[in-house]
Amino acid sequence: MAIQFHHWPSKIANIIVYVTLLSGNLYSTFGGDKETDSPYDSKYKSYITPASFTFLIWTLIHFLLGGMVIFQWFTPKVHEAVGWHFVSASIFNAIWLALW
Repeated sequence: MAIQFHHWPSKIANIIVYVTLLSGNLYSTFGGDKETDSPYDSKYKSYITPASFTFLIWTLIHFLLGGMVIFQWFTPKVHEAVGWHFVSASIFNAIWLALW
């Protein structure tokens, strides 16, 4: 499997938004003021507040997204399937975290 440079603008954009998405989610979870900044704060308990371990699924999600960002360089099928959707979804996620 050789590295393929077809569709390289979207591949570079995928890397940039993945790093941005990952760092934004890490900061949202671990950084800032725990009392007011984290959307995962369990300050207000209710019957519908999920347990903190529920958010561990994001570890698997980010691991798989990182695999996609690496695998995209070895096959054009990733670009055919994903295209610019990952870029737009990551940008919207970053906006949502900033507005939270």
